Amino acid sequence: MRLVLEFSLRLPDGLLKFGLAFLGLCFVIPAASAAVCPKGQRMTWNGHESGCEVFAIPQNARVNDRGNDWICNHGFSKTGYRESAMCEKVIVPENGKLNTYGDGIDCMRGFYKQGYGKNAICQKVELPENSRLSRSGHGSDCDRGYRREGYREATTCVKVAIPENGHLDAFGDGISCNRGYKRTGYAANAICEKVSLPLNARLNDPGNGWACKRGFVRKMDAQNPRCEAIVIPSHGSLRAPNKTF
Repeated sequence: MRLVLEFSLRLPDGLLKFGLAFLGLCFVIPAASAAVCPKGQRMTWNGHESGCEVFAIPQNARVNDRGNDWICNHGFSKTGYRESAMCEKVIVPENGKLNTYGDGIDCMRGFYKQGYGKNAICQKVELPENSRLSRSGHGSDCDRGYRREGYREATTCVKVAIPENGHLDAFGDGISCNRGYKRTGYAANAICEKVSLPLNARLNDPGNGWACKRGFVRKMDAQNPRCEAIVIPSHGSLRAPNKTF
C-alpha cells in the first residue's frame, strides 16, 4: 500500500483520478457480485447493492439446476413472458413424439413437421418417382442420376441430362466435364465446351481451364487472353511459382 501511495503522488492529476476510480471499481464490483442467493431465489441490483428475492414457480415447473430461475417439466413448454409466463402441456400430434428436451415435438421417420406450437402436425413425406427417404427421415432425396426440382408436395426427381464430354458428378445429381472441357450453362442447359489453349499454355490441374507454361505469365485481356514471356533481367533467373524472376 505504501508503494502505491508513493507512486500515486508522482502521477499527473488526471491519471491519479483515473487510477483511483479504477481501484474503486475493483473493490465495488466483486462486492456487488459476491452475493450468492439460495436456491429458489434470484439476484437483484438496485444500483447500489445486490440482494436476493424469491421467484414464483408456476404449475408444472421446477427450479433449474443453477437454482436462480425455473424451467418447465418434461412434456410442458414455456409460454408468455416474465410474470405472465406459464407452462402449457405439449400437444403431441399423430405420428409425432416429444423431442429430446421435452418441450416440443419431433415427427416420426417418414413424416415432417408442419406448423408451430399447438398447431404443429406431422405430415407424411410423399416420395416422388426415383427418390427415397432422406437420411433424417423427414424429407426425400433423389436417386443417383436424378436432380431435385420443386419443394415438399411439388417435389419431382428429373433425370440428369449428361452432355457430350461430360459425366455424373460426385453427388450424382449434376454433371462434371471431362478433363480438357469446361462447363457452361446450368441444370438441363449445361454443356461441356473444349478448353481453348492459347500459345504457350497448358491445361490447369483441375483440367477445366488453362495455365501458362513455365517462363510465361498469364495476361487476362478480355479480347485476347494470352501467355507472355517473362522478361528476365541480367543476373536474374526464374523462381517458383514461375511468375516473376
